[in-house]
Order: sequence, then structure tokens, then C-alpha cells
Amino acid sequence: MQLAHLYEHLVTMAINQRLYNQNTFKYLDYSVNGATDRDGLITLDVEVYTSQSDQLTPAFFQDTSINLSVSSRELPIALQQIIAEEPYCLYIADTDDVLRELAVLHRQRWELSPTSIKRNSQPSATPDCIYMTNRLKAPTDLIKISYTLNDSTPELTILHNIFSRFLLLSVTDQLIYQFGYYGKNIAIQPNQTSAVLLTSDDTAIAVNLSQLTTIIRNTIKKLTAPEILHRFITSFHDNYCQMDIGITCRETKQAIDQTLWQKSFSFSNLEQIIATSDINVSFKQTACSVSLR
Repeated sequence: MQLAHLYEHLVTMAINQRLYNQNTFKYLDYSVNGATDRDGLITLDVEVYTSQSDQLTPAFFQDTSINLSVSSRELPIALQQIIAEEPYCLYIADTDDVLRELAVLHRQRWELSPTSIKRNSQPSATPDCIYMTNRLKAPTDLIKISYTLNDSTPELTILHNIFSRFLLLSVTDQLIYQFGYYGKNIAIQPNQTSAVLLTSDDTAIAVNLSQLTTIIRNTIKKLTAPEILHRFITSFHDNYCQMDIGITCRETKQAIDQTLWQKSFSFSNLEQIIATSDINVSFKQTACSVSLR
């Protein structure tokens, strides 16, 4: 089961990074969520929101390229992700055994349906090369990234709710890809959105706050390019009927009709949010702020 879990992380990481490099972003353009059950069945739930993500066809997933070699950069990153995610220590066999079993799984084809994509990891004749032990792992470190709105109006609160989720999903994905963290959750409150990442001292790549903020700044710079912001505003402005407005109402504690929704998604409001808001990062009893400007 843990081998399939590792493969799920490799696939979703490869998909997210490939799309990110093509300026196709989570929440704005698409959603891909992976899960692995106890029997090793891997399921990817896919949602497409814009024409930018029309490439997410069955062929895209069948042709997903993953480097399954000893020199793979992604393999240790994905291993660190599942180590951070699981509550107990994992037994991990020799790298060659892991790569051989992953290659067998990678050759299997996905089962495609209108709502999900599945791949079943068939039982191997060899002993499990990754499995969970009954030994608790070392205490987990938390990385918290918070984006707080400082100047609140009903329109700004609604826009911040959507824009902060858009930003933090890509920010956390980039930290996961670079350092092998596990994204625990994103918590939404009125005027504040926070993401929590998990890591373990005994396995994580050694990083400091400066390295974290460099990745965050680079991601923000990409996401706040004029053409991306234009796509963000126009897409969500016209998307009232497709959104689950009930979620946004609960998170912002406001009643939202179509007029208020569309009034919120203006370039002047977005410029105000970017000009007056910072992202706060805390890690190992240290903290700093990253400006969106």
C-alpha cells in the first residue's frame, strides 16, 4: 500500500509541476486530488475549470513522465512527503527494490472514467519494500504560512478569500516540490488564510527561513504577473454560477449575491489587496513577512 502511496505522490507532483511550468494553476484552472486506499488502488479526482487546462485529457495522464532512476530528484522528495504524512516510521527497502517495484506499477495503465482516474497496484511477489512500522516517528515540525487582509470591506474580504487560496495552493505546492514537505491543510477564516506544512527533523532536507521565503517570493512573482492577474479577475468575475458560493459565504460570514460577487472581482480591489497585504511565514520558532509587491 505504501508503494502505491509513494507512486500517487510522484504522479500528482509531476502533474502539478508540469502544469505550473506552463502557467496553468490550481484553483484557477484545475484541481487534481490523489488518494490511495488500503488495497493499493490509486485514484486521481480531476476537475477542469478553464480552457487553459483542456490538456488534462486521458492521454495526458497515460503519458505522465516520471523519472524512475537512481538519479531521480523527485523520488527522495516524494519519500519525504509520505514520511512526513504518516504518524509512524516507515520501513524503506533498498533503493533498487523500490525503483523496480515502481517501474512495474508505472507500466500499468490508468482506468479512466468521467470523474476520476484509477490505477490498481497489483500485489508483488516480493516482500513489501515500503511499509509502516509500529514505531512512532520523531516529533513533526510545522511550517505555517498565513495571508492576512489588513484593510477589510465586504468586497475585499470576498476577493481575499479566493485570491489567498489561489496563492497559497501554488506556494505550498512549490515548497512541497522543493523540500519534501506534506501539505496538511489550508484553513480559511474571514480576512485570513493559513496553510500548514509538515516535516520531520530526521528526514527533511535541511532548510532555513531564508530558503523558504525565496521560494515563496519567486512563486508570488509568477502568480502576480499582469497576465495571470487579468486571467484570475476575468475568470472568477464571470464564474458566480459555477462556484460553490455557500462555502465562501460561510468562510467570509457574508451573504453573497451575484452583484456583490462581481463587484468584488475588480482590478482596483486586487491592486489594493496586493499593495496592503503580506504573507507571514513561521518555522522553528522564527518568523518573517513576505510582501506581495
